[in-house]
Amino acid sequence: MRKNSNHVEDAVSNQPTPSPAFPAYSVDLSTNPFPRLPLAREGADGASASDAAQTRANAPSPASRGKAGKGVRQVVTRARKLRRSMTDCEQVIWHSLRRKQIEDFRFRRQRPIGKYIVDFICLDAKLIIELDGGQHSQQVEYDEKRSQFLKSQGFSVLRFWNSDVMENLSGVLETIYLALLAHVGDGSTNPF
Repeated sequence: MRKNSNHVEDAVSNQPTPSPAFPAYSVDLSTNPFPRLPLAREGADGASASDAAQTRANAPSPASRGKAGKGVRQVVTRARKLRRSMTDCEQVIWHSLRRKQIEDFRFRRQRPIGKYIVDFICLDAKLIIELDGGQHSQQVEYDEKRSQFLKSQGFSVLRFWNSDVMENLSGVLETIYLALLAHVGDGSTNPF
């Protein structure tokens, strides 16, 4: 049985009329007998869900698009810069704190709390660890004001000199460990 050479022409002349339920997807078979129809996950313009996801991924954060105040944006931006440029002392202690290495407590680094950026924080234990270099000997009032604010927010603050961290890391980690155990012992939260 031989196929009619006018088969495609017959299909074009016998094309169905567009359905009123799908008016945006009317198909003209005269130019292309096999048109690409939009997939269910695509809009009428052919934009896919992955295109929308990519657009959302490239969208600015709420802080940078104006949903937060200018001061919040500045603090968040500064915290990000500090995370990228840690001091040697911060890197040493971060290596011991990250990935829940101490009793399964999770620490975060360079985290904004109010208008301040703390060096390390464990939100479960409400514990903040601050590392003080030589410049902190000249700003005692500022550090005290900062500590009072953090304590008013319900956090405990541990301060260590950079020299302590570099020369006696095990002693510093033991002090942090005991502070975490004290928190577990008071029944506030159990991270396990």
